[in-house]
Amino acid sequence: MKKNILVTGISSELLTKLCLKINQDEYRIFGVSRTKNKIERLEYACLLNGDLTAENFVNKIFSGNKFDMVIHGAALTHSFDAEKYFEINYRATKTIVDAVKKYQEDCIFIFISSRTAGYKSGAYGKSKILAEEYIIKNLENWLIFRPSEIFGGLKNEGINKLLNDASNKKILFCPANLKAKLYPISIDYAADLMFDDIFNKKNRNKIITIKGADGWTYIEYAKKISKEKNNKIFIMPIPKILMYILKYFLIIFRIKKIIAPDQIDRLYAEKN
Repeated sequence: MKKNILVTGISSELLTKLCLKINQDEYRIFGVSRTKNKIERLEYACLLNGDLTAENFVNKIFSGNKFDMVIHGAALTHSFDAEKYFEINYRATKTIVDAVKKYQEDCIFIFISSRTAGYKSGAYGKSKILAEEYIIKNLENWLIFRPSEIFGGLKNEGINKLLNDASNKKILFCPANLKAKLYPISIDYAADLMFDDIFNKKNRNKIITIKGADGWTYIEYAKKISKEKNNKIFIMPIPKILMYILKYFLIIFRIKKIIAPDQIDRLYAEKN
């Protein structure tokens, strides 16, 4: 008899790649999505349409189905409204955890967190660490992944944008004096490592950082990429104080085409 896995955030590239590795003969995959669009590469997955911030929807899922595993990856990563991070990343996770505890206590709960999870990493990082702490406190069987900078996806943001800019631009503005280094990892390798930890090693009750083997500062990595792509660039370091002036400028004038304000907090935070 097949085991059932519920995957939230199933439309993300990372979780789609992870799901493609799961043996269909052994597991049946249920995905939660706000839209009714089928995920082409996961046509065999059963999609449940609804909003994870709605307690009634979450309770209906868990009271009406038996799941052997939940992989919770649904999250908000970029927002001008700090409260939205807590609504989706923390309170929705809390609602799911409560439903698992009530209806599916033997279920294994896998949480996709972030290497930026922490109380000094802006609203996003704080929402993630609060979710982690609630999971650990309330569930018996859990596993938490903290991915570092993942490249190779389709979106031109984060580490992908740095890769593209360092490969093509002649002038590059880079934040200076960051405390933590970048540990870039390809999306395919990240999915491989997560699959191995979940299904082969069967790790439980651990927090695992998914990262590349080598670390670079932001400027070091930009220089490395530009050299590999034979693109001569001029790097303009931006002091920390100017980055925080930029943050408040973005907030005051509601400029959404550059970065979300709390991404600056994440850049300068100490990372686990």
